[in-house]
Amino acid sequence: MKLAVLGCGNMGGAIITGVQSKNSSWDIVGFDTYRPLVDNYPGVKFQEPVSWFENSSPDLVLIAVKPQIMGEALSVFTRSTENTLWVSIAAGISLTKLEGMLPKGAKICRVMPNTPALIGEAMSAYTLSSSCTSEDETKVQSLLASIGKFIRVPEYQMDAVVGVSGSGPAYIYTVIEALAEGGVVAGLPYAQAMECAVQTVIGAAKMVQETKLAPAVLRSQVMSPGGTTATAVKALEEGGLRAALMNAVTSAAKRSAELG
Repeated sequence: MKLAVLGCGNMGGAIITGVQSKNSSWDIVGFDTYRPLVDNYPGVKFQEPVSWFENSSPDLVLIAVKPQIMGEALSVFTRSTENTLWVSIAAGISLTKLEGMLPKGAKICRVMPNTPALIGEAMSAYTLSSSCTSEDETKVQSLLASIGKFIRVPEYQMDAVVGVSGSGPAYIYTVIEALAEGGVVAGLPYAQAMECAVQTVIGAAKMVQETKLAPAVLRSQVMSPGGTTATAVKALEEGGLRAALMNAVTSAAKRSAELG
């Protein structure tokens, strides 16, 4: 499998790292206007995009440039092949817009990953253009499996994915920070409070993932009548935590739609 990466910043680099660790036989070429970003990855050959289709065409082209420079970055491509799947990770750029920027007949996949891709724990969602085949879907699944978990969604749901998982890590970082600071106020040293907060979030998430129980069921198992947790959950509801998180998701989804 040959992978060509356009843009080797945080997300492009995270995907390169994942592919190299899980699919070591893949041949990877990369390009970034700041060449040292490509040179960070041993085994990745720096190559100008204009030459990507001169000999053996790539099976996957990962488009990992910022949305505002997408048009300019893709203007160098004048042809594609039936074997090539173009994979964009730009938020808000629709399949229709990508079709207008890429060579006629290009097969396209939109992906919304998130930053835990840097440690192989991404949650990604993808959608495919109508010309894509089952073989193309297998290609993108192999790519995304190298950085974490993934789901397929219809394109109209991509903005919602941005709101939940694309921007979601930032919400959880805020929750962790607040838990640790609350621990300090309650009397813990900061380092210990942070350790408790981080592991509590990890453990709670794994409980939901592994037990398959609804969060409400798991929460009820922690709450004793009149106990500390019941009092704390009441304070969270009074403080509007649930509504704030829901508003964060819908606001991010709305902004994603606006950017598109």
